[in-house]
Amino acid sequence: TTMMRRRHKHTMTLLVVQMLLLMGIWFFSTLAVYGSAYNVVAVIMTLVGGILMLVNTRRLHWLSTISMEKKVRLLWLTFCAVFASAVLSVMYVKSGDSFLAISASAFVRSGAVVPSAVNFFGFVFFIRFLFAVIASLPNSGIVDRRSNEVESLAHITRLMSQAVGVDQLLESTTSLAVRICRAHGGWSEVIEGDSFRIVAAQLVHPDYVRVLHANPSLHAIINNGSGPVHVESLRNVAKNVGDVGIRSMIVVPIINERRRTGTLVVFSTIDYGFEADDLRLLTAFGDMVSIGIDQARLMEATLNRERLQKEADVARDIQSSLLPKHSPDIFPFSVYSVMIPATEVGGDYYDYVRFLDGSYGVIIADVAGKGIPAALYMATLKGAVLAEMRVSSGPADLLRRVNETLMGSMERRSYISLTCVQFSISRGSIRLARAGHTPAITRVGGTMDVILPAGVAIGIVGPAVFNSAIEEKEIVVTAGDMFLLTTDGVNERRNLQSEEIGMDAIAEMVRLSTCADATALVQSTIGLIEAHAGGAEPHDDITIVGIVVTGLLEDQRITTTSESFS
Repeated sequence: TTMMRRRHKHTMTLLVVQMLLLMGIWFFSTLAVYGSAYNVVAVIMTLVGGILMLVNTRRLHWLSTISMEKKVRLLWLTFCAVFASAVLSVMYVKSGDSFLAISASAFVRSGAVVPSAVNFFGFVFFIRFLFAVIASLPNSGIVDRRSNEVESLAHITRLMSQAVGVDQLLESTTSLAVRICRAHGGWSEVIEGDSFRIVAAQLVHPDYVRVLHANPSLHAIINNGSGPVHVESLRNVAKNVGDVGIRSMIVVPIINERRRTGTLVVFSTIDYGFEADDLRLLTAFGDMVSIGIDQARLMEATLNRERLQKEADVARDIQSSLLPKHSPDIFPFSVYSVMIPATEVGGDYYDYVRFLDGSYGVIIADVAGKGIPAALYMATLKGAVLAEMRVSSGPADLLRRVNETLMGSMERRSYISLTCVQFSISRGSIRLARAGHTPAITRVGGTMDVILPAGVAIGIVGPAVFNSAIEEKEIVVTAGDMFLLTTDGVNERRNLQSEEIGMDAIAEMVRLSTCADATALVQSTIGLIEAHAGGAEPHDDITIVGIVVTGLLEDQRITTTSESFS
């Protein structure tokens, strides 16, 4: 910027000097009536002005940077200006009685000297300009080519910034390559497994390209090169190619992640149809296409991540909408449940149910799979539970009915593990059935146990096998007894070293627990597994159902609320 400012400043200085010379010429030519010496001074100043005009017009390097079309137009205008300046100068000098000369003489006593000087300056300038334009004509082809190269690279860069697809990028690149290299045709292809796909073909039919590939020699030239290949004369390189119409060609491989993913080819029907600059340009095109492919893949990966994130958000919304908003009030049973979703949405589920005899219960389930499919199976499970619970006599009966309902509507590789608990207030007990779910941890009468009733996950086997395999256990309880139901995301909670916490640590926590209600028991469990994780992200949903017996059933009149658990 500083250099440009200095150059313009120097040019302005010369222009100011020339204006002063014009004023001096006018002044001394006016005084010429008093002596011929003044006229001599005016002539000398005119010559000095012409020399300065030559000096000022030496900064015409910009002429070499304009296109041939603009140079031809400028050449014509310059020629006309030179001709006009020459005619006017001769007219002013030789025709003192002309209308222009008489008019000028009426304005200044010097006659036509000042207009002649102006025309002389213009004549010098345009003569210099004319020769400069003529001198720059031979390099016009190079300038036009460089301009086209820059515009083409800028166009490809714009396409890359717009994150267009790979096919569109290759189509534009092929078209630009054929036009700039003045090729007689070209195409681009991408490698797909053991075959190839023609993405773009310019001035050549895709079937013709396949014919070329059928020739072993041409196929080897097009596909086997590790770098750009410039075939100046095909007849001198490949002998048995036949009359394919191609005489010279440039082949540029498209490399992505150190692997050839495609090829850009341009050809000519004459020998030596391309220059070294063509190879350089097409190599740059190939490099930019490789970068564009990387960007397209990154964009595709980004879109996939966004799609997966939206899917996870939908699944999480479904999951949260299916869970009950409040825990029931079933004195003397304190019940509290929580589900902590992981980054990748799973199929954990819990709910509160009411059986045929009016007693209450809780279920905890884990649907195999992740994302939307697991969330939809959760919704299906909830519908089946709501439909079957009011006609079920107990946990095992409910699991049998749910399995029979869902067996025909689930995919072969999908299943649901589930544990169901019934609070039997009249019997002072808890009844429990399990369908392939995580074991229940209990502390009854101060004795720790891991309850693992027999059972198969829902959706794996038909009703006959499932019904015979299911087992129901009844446990008589008293004040202070605890039950902890979890999904596998709890006992498989990992730390930064990928070590799982396991069931033993959780059972020991329950054994030592002094929690007065289920909420405290669940919070203690969460604190234990998070302390073990040490900040590691959960890989699966965490669902915990805590049950604590807070009173003596046989000494109290038990009442329950009819609160809705949805």
